[in-house]
Amino acid sequence: MAGVGEEGKANEDSSYNSIKDDLVDELVNTNLAPILNSETFHVTVKEFMAKSQNVLKVISKENKVLVNENNVLHDSQSTSSDNNNDVVKIEDVQPSLGNAWKIHGKIINILNIKPWESNPAKNNTPVKTGKIFKFTLKDETGTILITAFNENAEDLKDIIALNKTISFENGKIKDAYCNQDHPFEITCTRNTSVKEIPSNLVRVELL
Repeated sequence: MAGVGEEGKANEDSSYNSIKDDLVDELVNTNLAPILNSETFHVTVKEFMAKSQNVLKVISKENKVLVNENNVLHDSQSTSSDNNNDVVKIEDVQPSLGNAWKIHGKIINILNIKPWESNPAKNNTPVKTGKIFKFTLKDETGTILITAFNENAEDLKDIIALNKTISFENGKIKDAYCNQDHPFEITCTRNTSVKEIPSNLVRVELL
C-alpha cells in the first residue's frame, strides 16, 4: 500500500500533468508550442501551482474565520487588519477620508429599529419608506452617530449591543443631521463591515 507521502506525490504529479495538458491544447496551434518541452516551462508550471495552492489556503483560512465569528455585516473583502495603527480616531472622522477607513469604538447608545419615512419637501423627491436603526460609537477622542437603513438596519440590530466593542469599516460620512458632539455622522452602505473586537483594542477614556 502506498504511504501518505507517496499518495500525495501521485496526486501532485496528476494535477501537474493535467494542467500541462491543458496548456498544450491551448498552445499547440501557436508559435509558442516549442517551449512546452523546455525545462523552463516545467519549472514555471510547478511554481504557479505552488503559489496557487498557497493563495487558496489563505483564502480558505480567512473565510473560516469570518464564518466562525458570525458577527460580520457585508464582508467587504478588506485586506486590512485590526491593528490600531490602521484605525482612525473618531474625532478625525470626516468626508475627506472617502469610503475606505476603519474606526474602533464602544457602543454607548442604541435607538431601536423602527419604521422610517423620508421628507419629500427636503429633497423634492417622492416619499420613501423603510426601517431605520441608530447607535452611537465612542472612543477616547469622542462620539459619533451611525445610522443604518432597511436591510442594513435588519442585519445590524442582531449584531449591535450596548457596551460591545466593535470595528466599523466603510460608510458614508456626511454632515450631522442635528445637534451632536461630532460635526459629522455615518450612514451604513453595502460596503460597510462591522464585527466585534476585544475590548482591549478600544480605549474609551483619555489617560
